[in-house]
Parts: sequence; structure tokens; C-alpha cells
Amino acid sequence: MERYHLAKLVQWSRDGELRSRKRLQKVVYLLQSAGCKTMKADFILHHYGPYSADVAEITDRMVSAGVLVEKKEPNPNLGFSYTYGLSAAGEVSLKAYESTEPGKELAQSLCGFEVKAKDLLGEELCELEYAATIVYFYKNGADWKEAVTKTSKFKQVEQGDPAMQRAIQLAESAMRGALVER
Repeated sequence: MERYHLAKLVQWSRDGELRSRKRLQKVVYLLQSAGCKTMKADFILHHYGPYSADVAEITDRMVSAGVLVEKKEPNPNLGFSYTYGLSAAGEVSLKAYESTEPGKELAQSLCGFEVKAKDLLGEELCELEYAATIVYFYKNGADWKEAVTKTSKFKQVEQGDPAMQRAIQLAESAMRGALVER
């Protein structure tokens, strides 16, 4: 996982603000699962679905380096919510990197995922969480129906719930065309 990936996701977010750490985690996981080979991060199953310490660490380092601006706001359900934006220095750095050969190559590797990333970034957070969890169970040996059932039990949500139905569609869309190794 490269700092560039995170910077692009923030840039592609609505209004240039990526709302919530959880959203960042789920979008990275779903893009990686969809075949974005340059987004390499290890994920484990967490209470909120797939989680990567790599993604969290890179995000924290980018905030510390002043590339990302982090806004921390009270959240009655979770304690705090975090929103990320590119700093002015981050925007300059991103543009400069994209003018180099390695930057051009990495940008090219992501261009086929821009539309999917923007779509995922605009989805409801709980639906992203459920979708990523379905894909996690699927990639870890469950057949599709079993992955949906396991997610339903794990997240304590009925399979007929509208959010779960949308999550199934998102998970299917993320996996469409991707080669999933078991």
C-alpha cells in the first residue's frame, strides 16, 4: 500500500474530504478485492469488518507529515469520527509525484479503478461495512451464499434488510471480473 493510493482516494472523495477511517478501510479492501493489484495491504476481520493496520499506519504517518489534514469530531455512537483532506502541501506533493515516471505508472495502474472508487466512496458506511465483510468471508473460503449468511450473523442484520441487500449488490459489483484466489 502506497501513500499515493490514500492521497488519490482522498482527492477522489466528494468535496475532497474522505469521511471516516472505517470508510477508508472498507474502500481500500473492496478495491483490492476488485483486482487493484497495486493496493497491497493485509486485512484481518475486525468487529467493523476487514481492517488493515497497514492502512491505519500509513494514514497516521501522512497526517503527521502534514500531507493529510485530519478533522476529529465527536460522534455519539463511536466517540469520535475522523475526516481527511489533502493539505496544500499534500496537493503539491501529489501533483509533483504524478509528473515522475513512477508516479505516472502508479497513476496508470489506478485509472481503471477511479469510477469504482468514487462510487464506493459515496456509499452508505454500513453498506460498505457489510459488503466488505461478505467479500472477506468469500475470499477466506466460504461460497457466496455462505459468505452472505456468515456476514448476516456476524453483523447481526437480517439478510432481507435493505442495507444488507445493497451490501450484497456492492460486494457482487466489487468482485465482478476479479480473479479471487482461494
